[in-house]
Amino acid sequence: MAFHAYLMKKTLVILCVFLMGSSAVSKATPLTLISEGNDSVNVSRVFENWMEEHGRTYSSGEEKAKRFAIFKENLDYIEDFNSQGNHSFALALNAFSDMTCAELLKPSSSFRYQDFKLEDLPPNWDWRTQGAVTNVKDQKDCDCGWAFATAAAVEGLTPFYNKPYGKLMNLSEKELITCTKPSWIKGIASYISQIKEAMSYARDHGLITEEKHPYRVADNQSCPDMKISGYEVVPEFDEVALAKAVYHQPVVVVHSTSKRFRAHRGGIFMDADGKCGRGNINHTSTLVGFGTTALGQDYWILKNSWGTHWGEHGYARIRRNTRDKRGVCNLATFAVFPTL
Repeated sequence: MAFHAYLMKKTLVILCVFLMGSSAVSKATPLTLISEGNDSVNVSRVFENWMEEHGRTYSSGEEKAKRFAIFKENLDYIEDFNSQGNHSFALALNAFSDMTCAELLKPSSSFRYQDFKLEDLPPNWDWRTQGAVTNVKDQKDCDCGWAFATAAAVEGLTPFYNKPYGKLMNLSEKELITCTKPSWIKGIASYISQIKEAMSYARDHGLITEEKHPYRVADNQSCPDMKISGYEVVPEFDEVALAKAVYHQPVVVVHSTSKRFRAHRGGIFMDADGKCGRGNINHTSTLVGFGTTALGQDYWILKNSWGTHWGEHGYARIRRNTRDKRGVCNLATFAVFPTL
């Protein structure tokens, strides 16, 4: 038990570092602005520039002073880390630089589908039959499932965008890959950071369709084809809450894979040998539905980005509601959905 507590604490610390300081995060404030000396005047100037860049405002002078103190502490940490010169990656300011680790890692206090009654969930639901799922893509050798999964979740909202003229659109994964530049550090911290950055980009800049130029620079003024208002995180280790979210829209999930998962062809994936659940988080997909077989086996409908030759034409039915609260292949560990 103590070992598991140690691993969880270590994971949270790593996650906090990467979310609050990865230099690969898009539009990171360059630290060259303060290389002349980290005095209060320079830090104040950088803080004001950072506030303007990220559109940050505070409700009072006291709140601003509190955020400035946290910002300076994070800045000192980043500069000290980078000055050591013996790391394989660097840190920089980003959208989380005025937050503490505790604030950043605190679970969301609200879940919009929390009050949706369990008995109102249908036994089967498939967004593919509702016109909210585009064709299966193939990420090939690119380690960018997070971009495909995020695009798929946002695509699920396009029929409801600009009502009553909304239509299903194929959105550009390459735009997310090019413009967000997330950290390539392995592990769950990296995957969560990548998804949050991708969602934030879709909120701040919107996404263009695949038919157009496959990417644009982050400050391009052209009108996006789809823009979200934000995103919400599903309560962790809660497959009931996850089902409520999936019933309302496609949902992004991080998960682990295994040799059997990678070679999956059809049927309900059970992870009978447990190797998928014991593996590290190393992939991101989109849940587009759920169901129950005639024999009473509950399952998720997972849209992957490995082409149509994998699984059931690019999809997989993954066992749902098992004894493991993390879900098969850790599907219930971290899930997020965009909002309009």
